[in-house]
Amino acid sequence: MADKRRKIKGLKILLIVLGFAGLGAVFGAVLAKSTFLDQVVPEPEQFNIWLALLLIAAMFTALAVHELGHLIAGLVQGFKFEMLVVGFLGLRRKEQGRIEIYWNKDWGLFGGVAATAPAPDSLDIPTKMGRILLAGPVASLALAGLCLGLMPILAPFWAFGVLVGGLVSAALFLATTIPERTGVFYTDRKRYQRLTGTGKEREIEMALVQVMQAEQKGLPIHTLDRQTILRITEDDAPMFRYLGFYFLSLFDRNNPEKLRESQVQMAELEPEIPRSISVQLKKEWEKQAKQQSAQ
Repeated sequence: MADKRRKIKGLKILLIVLGFAGLGAVFGAVLAKSTFLDQVVPEPEQFNIWLALLLIAAMFTALAVHELGHLIAGLVQGFKFEMLVVGFLGLRRKEQGRIEIYWNKDWGLFGGVAATAPAPDSLDIPTKMGRILLAGPVASLALAGLCLGLMPILAPFWAFGVLVGGLVSAALFLATTIPERTGVFYTDRKRYQRLTGTGKEREIEMALVQVMQAEQKGLPIHTLDRQTILRITEDDAPMFRYLGFYFLSLFDRNNPEKLRESQVQMAELEPEIPRSISVQLKKEWEKQAKQQSAQ
Protein backbone atom coordinates (compact mmCIF):
# COMPACT_ATOMS: atom_id res chain seq x y z
CA MET A 1 0.00 0.00 0.00
CA ALA A 2 2.81 2.39 0.92
CA ASP A 3 4.62 1.57 -2.35
CA LYS A 4 1.42 2.30 -4.28
CA ARG A 5 1.05 5.70 -2.59
CA ARG A 6 4.68 6.56 -3.37
CA LYS A 7 4.15 5.62 -7.02
CA ILE A 8 1.02 7.79 -7.19
CA LYS A 9 2.90 10.72 -5.63
CA GLY A 10 5.77 10.20 -8.05
CA LEU A 11 3.36 10.17 -11.00
CA LYS A 12 1.72 13.38 -9.78
CA ILE A 13 5.08 15.10 -9.51
CA LEU A 14 6.04 13.90 -12.98
CA LEU A 15 2.77 15.23 -14.42
CA ILE A 16 3.29 18.58 -12.70
CA VAL A 17 6.85 18.85 -14.07
CA LEU A 18 5.71 17.90 -17.58
CA GLY A 19 2.85 20.38 -17.33
CA PHE A 20 5.15 23.26 -16.41
CA ALA A 21 7.66 22.18 -19.04
CA GLY A 22 4.87 22.31 -21.62
CA LEU A 23 3.75 25.75 -20.44
CA GLY A 24 7.35 26.94 -20.57
CA ALA A 25 7.74 25.65 -24.11
CA VAL A 26 4.55 27.40 -25.23
CA PHE A 27 5.54 30.63 -23.50
CA GLY A 28 9.02 30.48 -25.05
CA ALA A 29 7.58 29.85 -28.51
CA VAL A 30 5.23 32.85 -28.18
CA LEU A 31 8.06 35.12 -27.05
CA ALA A 32 10.32 33.87 -29.83
CA LYS A 33 7.75 34.97 -32.42
CA SER A 34 7.28 38.40 -30.87
CA THR A 35 9.53 41.41 -30.61
CA PHE A 36 8.73 41.93 -26.93
CA LEU A 37 12.01 40.53 -25.60
CA ASP A 38 13.95 42.65 -28.07
CA GLN A 39 12.36 45.70 -26.48
CA VAL A 40 12.92 44.56 -22.89
CA VAL A 41 16.32 42.89 -22.84
CA PRO A 42 19.07 45.51 -23.31
CA GLU A 43 21.99 45.03 -25.66
CA PRO A 44 25.36 44.30 -23.96
CA GLU A 45 26.62 47.83 -24.67
CA GLN A 46 23.56 49.27 -22.89
CA PHE A 47 24.34 47.70 -19.54
CA ASN A 48 25.26 50.22 -16.84
CA ILE A 49 25.34 50.51 -13.06
CA TRP A 50 21.57 51.11 -12.84
CA LEU A 51 20.73 47.98 -14.80
CA ALA A 52 23.18 46.01 -12.65
CA LEU A 53 21.51 47.28 -9.46
CA LEU A 54 18.08 46.51 -10.91
CA LEU A 55 19.22 42.98 -11.75
CA ILE A 56 20.51 42.39 -8.20
CA ALA A 57 17.37 43.89 -6.64
CA ALA A 58 15.12 41.69 -8.79
CA MET A 59 17.01 38.53 -7.83
CA PHE A 60 16.94 39.25 -4.11
CA THR A 61 13.30 40.32 -4.23
CA ALA A 62 12.44 36.89 -5.68
CA LEU A 63 14.40 35.18 -2.88
CA ALA A 64 12.75 37.38 -0.24
CA VAL A 65 9.21 36.67 -1.49
CA HIS A 66 9.85 32.91 -1.37
CA GLU A 67 11.13 33.04 2.21
CA LEU A 68 8.43 35.47 3.30
CA GLY A 69 5.88 32.96 2.03
CA HIS A 70 7.24 30.44 4.53
CA LEU A 71 7.54 33.02 7.29
CA ILE A 72 4.09 34.57 6.96
CA ALA A 73 2.43 31.13 6.79
CA GLY A 74 4.13 30.25 10.07
CA LEU A 75 3.26 33.51 11.84
CA VAL A 76 -0.38 33.37 10.70
CA GLN A 77 -0.69 29.91 12.25
CA GLY A 78 0.73 31.06 15.58
CA PHE A 79 4.33 29.94 15.14
CA LYS A 80 7.10 32.06 16.66
CA PHE A 81 9.64 33.90 14.53
CA GLU A 82 13.15 32.46 14.72
CA MET A 83 15.17 33.52 11.67
CA LEU A 84 14.98 35.14 8.23
CA VAL A 85 18.00 35.33 5.93
CA VAL A 86 18.09 36.67 2.38
CA GLY A 87 21.53 37.16 0.88
CA PHE A 88 23.68 39.26 3.17
CA LEU A 89 20.78 40.47 5.32
CA GLY A 90 19.63 38.43 8.30
CA LEU A 91 17.11 38.72 11.12
CA ARG A 92 17.11 36.38 14.10
CA ARG A 93 15.48 36.11 17.48
CA LYS A 94 17.85 36.52 20.40
CA GLU A 95 17.30 35.87 24.07
CA GLN A 96 14.22 37.37 25.71
CA GLY A 97 12.51 37.66 22.33
CA ARG A 98 14.69 40.48 21.01
CA ILE A 99 15.03 40.59 17.19
CA GLU A 100 18.52 41.26 15.89
CA ILE A 101 19.49 42.49 12.41
CA TYR A 102 22.85 41.10 11.32
CA TRP A 103 25.15 40.77 8.33
CA ASN A 104 25.06 37.21 7.02
CA LYS A 105 28.50 35.85 6.12
CA ASP A 106 27.48 32.23 5.71
CA TRP A 107 27.26 31.27 2.03
CA GLY A 108 25.32 28.16 3.03
CA LEU A 109 22.38 30.44 3.98
CA PHE A 110 22.88 32.98 1.20
CA GLY A 111 20.03 31.61 -0.93
CA GLY A 112 17.53 32.31 1.82
CA VAL A 113 16.22 30.72 5.02
CA ALA A 114 13.05 31.32 7.02
CA ALA A 115 12.43 29.60 10.35
CA THR A 116 9.49 29.65 12.74
CA ALA A 117 8.82 27.46 15.78
CA PRO A 118 5.43 26.13 16.96
CA ALA A 119 3.90 27.62 20.07
CA PRO A 120 3.84 25.34 23.15
CA ASP A 121 0.08 24.79 22.84
CA SER A 122 0.04 24.27 19.06
CA LEU A 123 -2.13 21.42 17.79
CA ASP A 124 -1.86 19.41 14.57
CA ILE A 125 1.68 20.64 13.96
CA PRO A 126 2.42 18.37 10.96
CA THR A 127 -0.49 19.88 9.04
CA LYS A 128 0.60 23.41 9.91
CA MET A 129 4.21 22.70 9.00
CA GLY A 130 3.02 21.25 5.70
CA ARG A 131 1.27 24.53 4.92
CA ILE A 132 4.40 26.46 5.80
CA LEU A 133 6.49 24.30 3.48
CA LEU A 134 4.07 24.74 0.58
CA ALA A 135 3.75 28.51 1.10
CA GLY A 136 7.26 29.23 -0.24
CA PRO A 137 6.81 27.59 -3.66
CA VAL A 138 3.27 29.00 -3.93
CA ALA A 139 4.60 32.52 -3.23
CA SER A 140 7.29 32.06 -5.90
CA LEU A 141 4.78 30.78 -8.45
CA ALA A 142 2.44 33.69 -7.69
CA LEU A 143 5.26 36.23 -8.10
CA ALA A 144 6.30 34.65 -11.42
CA GLY A 145 2.71 34.98 -12.66
CA LEU A 146 2.47 38.58 -11.44
CA CYS A 147 5.71 39.48 -13.21
CA LEU A 148 4.46 37.90 -16.42
CA GLY A 149 1.33 40.04 -16.25
CA LEU A 150 3.17 43.28 -15.43
CA MET A 151 5.91 43.11 -18.07
CA PRO A 152 3.81 44.31 -21.06
CA ILE A 153 2.57 47.45 -19.26
CA LEU A 154 5.91 48.66 -17.89
CA ALA A 155 8.63 50.79 -19.42
CA PRO A 156 11.51 48.68 -20.86
CA PHE A 157 13.86 49.43 -17.95
CA TRP A 158 11.42 48.21 -15.29
CA ALA A 159 10.10 45.42 -17.51
CA PHE A 160 13.63 43.99 -17.63
CA GLY A 161 13.79 43.92 -13.81
CA VAL A 162 10.37 42.30 -13.61
CA LEU A 163 11.43 39.74 -16.23
CA VAL A 164 14.48 38.78 -14.17
CA GLY A 165 12.42 38.60 -10.96
CA GLY A 166 9.85 36.40 -12.67
CA LEU A 167 12.47 34.04 -14.10
CA VAL A 168 14.22 33.71 -10.73
CA SER A 169 10.86 33.06 -9.02
CA ALA A 170 9.98 30.38 -11.56
CA ALA A 171 13.41 28.81 -11.03
CA LEU A 172 12.89 28.85 -7.25
CA PHE A 173 9.54 27.16 -7.65
CA LEU A 174 11.09 24.37 -9.72
CA ALA A 175 14.17 24.09 -7.47
CA THR A 176 12.02 23.63 -4.37
CA THR A 177 9.56 21.18 -5.88
CA ILE A 178 11.53 18.91 -8.22
CA PRO A 179 14.77 17.71 -6.51
CA GLU A 180 14.91 16.13 -3.07
CA ARG A 181 17.65 18.35 -1.67
CA THR A 182 19.27 21.69 -2.41
CA GLY A 183 22.56 21.94 -0.56
CA VAL A 184 22.29 20.61 2.99
CA PHE A 185 18.52 21.11 3.19
CA TYR A 186 15.64 19.03 1.91
CA THR A 187 13.46 20.87 -0.58
CA ASP A 188 10.05 22.14 0.48
CA ARG A 189 8.29 19.44 -1.52
CA LYS A 190 10.45 16.69 0.01
CA ARG A 191 9.85 17.92 3.56
CA TYR A 192 6.11 18.01 2.86
CA GLN A 193 6.23 14.43 1.58
CA ARG A 194 8.19 13.33 4.63
CA LEU A 195 5.66 14.91 6.99
CA THR A 196 2.61 13.52 5.23
CA GLY A 197 4.06 10.12 4.33
CA THR A 198 4.73 7.00 6.35
CA GLY A 199 7.72 5.04 7.63
CA LYS A 200 11.16 6.13 8.76
CA GLU A 201 11.12 9.63 7.26
CA ARG A 202 7.85 10.59 8.95
CA GLU A 203 9.11 9.18 12.26
CA ILE A 204 12.18 11.44 11.98
CA GLU A 205 10.06 14.48 11.18
CA MET A 206 7.76 13.75 14.12
CA ALA A 207 10.78 13.33 16.41
CA LEU A 208 11.93 16.81 15.38
CA VAL A 209 8.44 18.14 16.10
CA GLN A 210 8.58 16.63 19.61
CA VAL A 211 11.96 18.26 20.26
CA MET A 212 10.67 21.65 19.08
CA GLN A 213 7.56 21.41 21.22
CA ALA A 214 9.57 20.51 24.31
CA GLU A 215 11.84 23.50 23.69
CA GLN A 216 8.91 25.91 23.26
CA LYS A 217 7.30 24.60 26.47
CA GLY A 218 10.56 25.18 28.33
CA LEU A 219 10.85 21.49 29.16
CA PRO A 220 14.28 19.85 29.51
CA ILE A 221 15.17 17.47 26.74
CA HIS A 222 15.25 14.65 29.28
CA THR A 223 11.46 14.65 29.23
CA LEU A 224 11.73 13.00 25.81
CA ASP A 225 12.53 9.38 25.11
CA ARG A 226 16.17 8.89 24.09
CA GLN A 227 15.11 6.56 21.27
CA THR A 228 13.05 9.40 19.80
CA ILE A 229 16.13 11.60 19.57
CA LEU A 230 18.28 8.71 18.34
CA ARG A 231 15.87 8.29 15.43
CA ILE A 232 16.90 11.70 14.04
CA THR A 233 20.53 10.58 13.79
CA GLU A 234 19.46 7.87 11.31
CA ASP A 235 18.42 10.34 8.62
CA ASP A 236 20.10 10.35 5.22
CA ALA A 237 20.86 14.07 5.26
CA PRO A 238 24.02 15.25 7.14
CA MET A 239 22.12 18.30 8.43
CA PHE A 240 19.48 16.18 10.16
CA ARG A 241 22.05 13.74 11.54
CA TYR A 242 24.02 16.68 12.95
CA LEU A 243 20.89 18.00 14.67
CA GLY A 244 20.18 14.54 16.04
CA PHE A 245 23.64 14.21 17.59
CA TYR A 246 23.37 17.75 18.94
CA PHE A 247 20.13 16.84 20.73
CA LEU A 248 21.76 13.64 21.98
CA SER A 249 24.67 15.65 23.37
CA LEU A 250 22.15 17.68 25.37
CA PHE A 251 20.36 14.53 26.52
CA ASP A 252 23.61 12.77 27.52
CA ARG A 253 25.29 15.78 29.09
CA ASN A 254 25.80 13.91 32.37
CA ASN A 255 27.04 10.73 30.68
CA PRO A 256 30.66 11.48 29.59
CA GLU A 257 31.03 8.37 27.42
CA LYS A 258 27.83 8.86 25.42
CA LEU A 259 28.41 12.61 25.27
CA ARG A 260 31.84 12.05 23.74
CA GLU A 261 30.34 9.72 21.11
CA SER A 262 27.86 12.38 20.03
CA GLN A 263 30.52 15.09 19.91
CA VAL A 264 32.78 12.91 17.74
CA GLN A 265 29.91 12.36 15.30
CA MET A 266 29.16 16.10 15.22
CA ALA A 267 32.81 16.90 14.52
CA GLU A 268 32.82 14.50 11.56
CA LEU A 269 29.65 16.05 10.12
CA GLU A 270 30.61 19.68 10.79
CA PRO A 271 32.38 20.32 7.42
CA GLU A 272 29.03 19.65 5.68
CA ILE A 273 27.03 22.03 7.92
CA PRO A 274 26.62 25.81 7.37
CA ARG A 275 29.04 27.47 9.77
CA SER A 276 26.47 29.89 11.19
CA ILE A 277 24.28 26.96 12.26
CA SER A 278 27.09 24.99 13.91
CA VAL A 279 28.35 28.11 15.71
CA GLN A 280 24.84 28.98 16.95
CA LEU A 281 24.28 25.44 18.26
CA LYS A 282 27.64 25.47 20.08
CA LYS A 283 26.71 28.76 21.76
CA GLU A 284 23.35 27.31 22.78
CA TRP A 285 25.07 24.21 24.21
CA GLU A 286 27.48 26.35 26.25
CA LYS A 287 24.62 28.52 27.52
CA GLN A 288 22.69 25.49 28.73
CA ALA A 289 25.87 24.08 30.34
CA LYS A 290 26.28 27.30 32.34
CA GLN A 291 22.64 27.26 33.40
CA GLN A 292 22.93 23.65 34.55
CA SER A 293 26.11 24.42 36.53
CA ALA A 294 24.39 27.33 38.25
CA GLN A 295 21.52 25.14 39.44
